[in-house]
Amino acid sequence: MSYPVVFLWCVPRSVSTAFEKMVDNRGDFKVYGEPFITPYKLFASGRVAESMTDIEKVVEHLKEASCSSPVFVKEMTYHMKPFHNFSFPDNVIHSFLIRHPKFVLPSLYKMRENFTYEETGYEESFRFYNTLMHGTGTAPLVIDGQSLREYPQEVVRHYFESLGLDPKLESLRWNYGSRPEWQDREDWHALANKSNGFVAQGETAFEILEQPRIRIIYDNCLAFYRELKKGVAYEHKTDRQ
Repeated sequence: MSYPVVFLWCVPRSVSTAFEKMVDNRGDFKVYGEPFITPYKLFASGRVAESMTDIEKVVEHLKEASCSSPVFVKEMTYHMKPFHNFSFPDNVIHSFLIRHPKFVLPSLYKMRENFTYEETGYEESFRFYNTLMHGTGTAPLVIDGQSLREYPQEVVRHYFESLGLDPKLESLRWNYGSRPEWQDREDWHALANKSNGFVAQGETAFEILEQPRIRIIYDNCLAFYRELKKGVAYEHKTDRQ
């Protein structure tokens, strides 16, 4: 017998780390944060064969972990780009976390001014979403990070009930602090480290979107975001625009 392996494929700066902490706080999942980052970096450095071997080892480990417990994996969708022909085990359930690029790009810029279009993950999310939908005949579950920040109870309830699980809304309050897997990328998770729950949107440097390079990236991301938004599982009535 094996338990499900639930993947949450994310664009960056989408409240994904907070979601990861919330799932860990539930206590019923083995939680993994971005296990594909090493295979992705190996591929990017030209070590293609090694990257393929490594990703197979990662997935085999997740499969073994699912023999004793449900597994949750938070992963950046762009890490999947080199491995688009990879086959996942039958017990894998795919879901997606998106967020409007007007919030994502300023936050990403703050972390890395020279970020690339690929690293935004919107196009790869759209491609992978459609690959899964056409392959299974079923649209994967999609949630929006902005709705998650503003209406966490509603979004979390809908997400887990869609998976046939108890929402465990008590998990929406977790302990401050980091997770061992974040050791080499603590700067990316600083806000999540200081959080004990989902919080409303703070001040955003929207003026960054007017920079010519960023504006081109934004327009491309927005087109894919709008397509993915059509599949969002829960949307508060005030967000339908």
